[in-house]
Amino acid sequence: MPSHSHLSKPPYGNIQVLHPTGFVMFRTNVNRAAWYLKRGLATTISEEIIQLTFEPNGGGHRNEPFFLAEKSNVCIVCGKSDELTKHHVLPLCYKVHFPKDHHRNGSYDVLPLCVEDHEKYNLRQAERMRSLAEMFKAPVGGIITNLHAVQVFGRARRDAFTLMQHGDKMPIARKEAIQASVVASVGHLDLEKITKEPVPEAIVATHGKLVMDQITDLDAFAIEWRNHFVESMQPKHLPLYWTPDKKIYNDADPAS
Repeated sequence: MPSHSHLSKPPYGNIQVLHPTGFVMFRTNVNRAAWYLKRGLATTISEEIIQLTFEPNGGGHRNEPFFLAEKSNVCIVCGKSDELTKHHVLPLCYKVHFPKDHHRNGSYDVLPLCVEDHEKYNLRQAERMRSLAEMFKAPVGGIITNLHAVQVFGRARRDAFTLMQHGDKMPIARKEAIQASVVASVGHLDLEKITKEPVPEAIVATHGKLVMDQITDLDAFAIEWRNHFVESMQPKHLPLYWTPDKKIYNDADPAS
């Protein structure tokens, strides 16, 4: 069974949103357009165009052709128009650790795939993630950063229970050795307090966080993932103006 459920609505909305002065700022979907209209923040120009009635901050994507062009709601690999899903070309496990200003262009790396092609690429994506895991010593399942503390307290807690239940029957040397171990672990010998305290919660550093903490060129990292996708799937229906080598941070701000 496929792990991806298909979208109930088309992935792309193609309604143009105009700046009050008349240029196209971006495209949006029917629901978002209705939100603007209902609140009096825009007026209807035509079935596919609305115009803002207030002065927005910045110019949107006015100089970025990809965000202004009409897009086809088809699988970018095979052209299928039904059972579409959203695929994150830059996997979310890494994307969430990009600085917040990346989200301004986040939709650039979200493309429609049919369920079948999504499943096909998932296998190749998993291979690349395993390669990154080895390269950056970042296990795909993450690591527990406070594992030693968890283990030490857990052992002290077990020893405390043992002393409370069986300490009076133990050989003196054995009892003293366990007591010394408990004190070395937690700094005291209040057995009742130790048994009532919870074991410290494990702090997990995810694979994505471990990798991104070592990445210095975010643009290059994103471009590598896009190239991997394109080389793996050979998409025949990429949106107009979408290219793997678009930079995220080094391009001029289109709103400036």
